[in-house]
Amino acid sequence: GKGTLEFIDGTKYKGDFNKCNVYDPKLTEKGINQTKTTIEKMKKENIIFESIFVSPLSRTIQTYVLVKDYLNKNAKVYATDFVREVISYCDKNKGMKLSLLKDKLKEYEINTEYMTKEYWWYDLGKEKENEYEEDILFFLRLRLFILWIIFRPEKNILIISHSLVFYALQDNGIYNADLMKMNNSILLNKVLNLFQDNENKKS
Repeated sequence: GKGTLEFIDGTKYKGDFNKCNVYDPKLTEKGINQTKTTIEKMKKENIIFESIFVSPLSRTIQTYVLVKDYLNKNAKVYATDFVREVISYCDKNKGMKLSLLKDKLKEYEINTEYMTKEYWWYDLGKEKENEYEEDILFFLRLRLFILWIIFRPEKNILIISHSLVFYALQDNGIYNADLMKMNNSILLNKVLNLFQDNENKKS
């Protein structure tokens, strides 16, 4: 029922989030408790989010399920792989095949119109040794995402994502399930820095 997500291959999930052979893991008990702490921060901030962008991995979708009752009921909720964790050799950063994922997200009224093509997704039936996302592609999609949200009409947008994404979006560290505020000038500077970093790597 609602509030419970079963997005994972039960034959591989062993409950140890730190192991790379865990496929698309659910939130751990620690993650659930961290999210509850963040909910208290959200209540104090009392921000009205007009749109919510969620990474389509199981743990971020579950985070949304935990916080959704404390958000604006009229907010539009979108799953987008622009803010998913970097795709690596580690199974925990690979997601469900897009066609299957869309069926799962309907229950939570999460819109998938901003999802990209099927090839972004890890197909359990066609495992590939070289299925990973190079840094240059990871930073390219983050640049595109930043520019996209800067020019969106909403005043306040909530992004539910992963540590490497947030490290790339701003310069200070972020704790798991923490609440961090960013404005357009911070994001625009970060986009310029990402372009500059890329040019430095070329030279």
